[in-house]
Amino acid sequence: MKHFSFRIFVIFIFIIGISPLVLAQKKTENQISDSLTVIANMYSRVGRVAVSDFVINLKANTIIVKANDRLSNIPFRPYNVARIY
Repeated sequence: MKHFSFRIFVIFIFIIGISPLVLAQKKTENQISDSLTVIANMYSRVGRVAVSDFVINLKANTIIVKANDRLSNIPFRPYNVARIY
């Protein structure tokens, strides 16, 4: 019984520890989505741009953002790309 209780405790701690990280990532995804939506809708009424994932690479100083197809409806010109950055 103690072994079972310990497993439940470890799972509970794991869930509690991971939850804030997941919420923080979702908040960041929503902020990126909102910003890209504003930029995209300046050029064409595409609706909401949704970010499905993003990866931060600290060694390469890069961020890879994966968005839905609605972002592809805007012209990618130097001034657009600079604003997205």
